[in-house]
Amino acid sequence: MKIPRQRDAGASSESPTRPKVPGAAPGCRHLDQPLAFLERCRDRYGHRFTIRLPASPPFVMITRPEEIKEIFTAPADVLAPGRGARVLEPIVGSTSVILLDGGAHMEQRRLMLPAFHGERMERLAGLVAAVAERDIASWPAERPLELHSPLQRLTLEIILRAVFGLEPGPRLDALRDRLGAMLAFGDRAISLMPPPVNSRLASLLRRVGPFASFWRLRQNADRLVYELISERRREQREHPDRHERRDDVLAMLLEARHEDGSTLSPDELRDELVGQLVGRRAARRADDSPGGRSRDDRVFSGLGAAVPRTRSSRPASVAIRAALGRRG
Repeated sequence: MKIPRQRDAGASSESPTRPKVPGAAPGCRHLDQPLAFLERCRDRYGHRFTIRLPASPPFVMITRPEEIKEIFTAPADVLAPGRGARVLEPIVGSTSVILLDGGAHMEQRRLMLPAFHGERMERLAGLVAAVAERDIASWPAERPLELHSPLQRLTLEIILRAVFGLEPGPRLDALRDRLGAMLAFGDRAISLMPPPVNSRLASLLRRVGPFASFWRLRQNADRLVYELISERRREQREHPDRHERRDDVLAMLLEARHEDGSTLSPDELRDELVGQLVGRRAARRADDSPGGRSRDDRVFSGLGAAVPRTRSSRPASVAIRAALGRRG
């Protein structure tokens, strides 16, 4: 697959074939059974096709592994990953490094790099082990346990403590619950159809429909995030020794400076912090999928019978093979 550079794409590129169904039908089918819908499109229209969802730009779907690799390894002047991630803007905000391209992306990335230094990551290893050991000890023994929800909750707590520097208590619990509810919206297929942020449609959908409930979730979560940012700014000014002992991501971002010497605004801090949650949560979800481990052969002997039949057995069979392959 030859990907045209950005300056040529508008002049000569054409979208691949798209499903010929009227109105909002593609979006409805996508929301109802997204995997089955996409597989039917691939079978009918080929390995590359375009779908249009209500209030969203066209989505070009690529299915061949070698072409997917080209996309993920394409240089920045060929594909703009920030522009492609605009679907995340309602969650991460407009200034998150996830959504930026070019010089703006490089500057924000420079500000973020200290958070990933080796020494900082090593200090977090003890936190991860302690939180995981405490949480796993509370899991029930001698009976089946669905791991997805406990692992998601554990992962979110670890990320929140690493990003915000919070200790266990009511504030951590409240932030985890509110941010968790907001992030969970991104797991729903409808999150792929956000209206343009500053459009009239966006203004309407903030008052009615599923996006209205999302914006309420975001406002509730943001209230806690901005309160914490304000408190930590005050600590940085009034108790610099206490601030300097911190090694969480928020502490690092409070020290960061733009090229002109200015600090990050509260909105920039909020967007980068939530962007960290989204990025790290997605990475951990990939590691945790598709299943947990079990050393009890009885679990695996009954696994095939426990999986319900779907319109396409391929995703289920892939998940089973991957889970079986992780036994150790």
